Amino acid sequence: MTTKSTTVRFIKTISPLLSSVSPGLGANLLERLFLRTTRRPVPEREQEWMKGADVKVFVSKRGDSFPVYAWGTGPTILLVHGWSGRGSQLAVYVKPLLERGYRVVTFDAPGHGKAEGTQSALPELAEALELVARQERDIHGVIAHSLGTAAVTFALSRGLSIQRAVYIAPPDNPGTYLYRAGRFLGFHDKVIERARLRIEQRFQIAFEALHSARLARSLELPLLIFHDPEDRDVSYKEGQQLAASWPNAHLQTVEGLGHHRIVRAPEVMGQALRFIHEGVLASPTSSEDISTQTQPHEQHPHAPEKESISSASARNQRSEQGFQGTGLDAGHTVA
Repeated sequence: MTTKSTTVRFIKTISPLLSSVSPGLGANLLERLFLRTTRRPVPEREQEWMKGADVKVFVSKRGDSFPVYAWGTGPTILLVHGWSGRGSQLAVYVKPLLERGYRVVTFDAPGHGKAEGTQSALPELAEALELVARQERDIHGVIAHSLGTAAVTFALSRGLSIQRAVYIAPPDNPGTYLYRAGRFLGFHDKVIERARLRIEQRFQIAFEALHSARLARSLELPLLIFHDPEDRDVSYKEGQQLAASWPNAHLQTVEGLGHHRIVRAPEVMGQALRFIHEGVLASPTSSEDISTQTQPHEQHPHAPEKESISSASARNQRSEQGFQGTGLDAGHTVA
């Protein structure tokens, strides 16, 4: 039995008791679990991609320092990682972007990669993105993965100006993940609600204000989305929802790449680079599926519907194998 699995089972054992006897303490524990990030070993391929970067250190509003990596000159392309990720995960795009005459910038958000801190949240990821963006005079586009896409959408709604964006495996409504994580761990909904209020107070923003699909309705820049229907971490339906809500978005369906390999898959990279550089999409007559026909489906802004027994069982099996200690890693990692 792994340490992570043991920890999850222990939390599942005590969470119902905490929910009944001390909901405040339970909410405090859930908040800390949900905001805790996890750092994973950096593969050699990423270390190679990061060579030659000019490194600067920025400081977040909370006081945590975080590294910013830059290559080249020209119009800037920002690369934005997801939850418990790091800038190097998207650095595979550095060389081909440099060859096309761009300056490339990425960073490790607070609590991620080589940055300071052990906790973070979507508002802090967005603030770090905005801080980096303010230092760049000519931002042409963004390539973002997973929760990083939600940070970009939030920043765009607050005035970030770019020409076009590529989103890879984007979540639609990150606020629902607190409920999914809390229920998976066995906390009662009243405790989850308390944890939500605590987090909103901590970051001075409501979860609903971070709902990407709703923010997308007022955004007009061209967006290309890549998503795998078999993504086990962020549901393909979330990519569909975002594409349906964004006026000028195209959803590119790719299969067999999951949530992480999709970032560096040659077929995804080729189309992403062409879109960023030329504004050209894959031909609708090709084998790739480009669709924005899915209609939005409204749901409660925070609490998702409970899963079926079969899907919950499968999700729980994955979670006990890969739980990283945060809400966004409890069976549906947003990274």
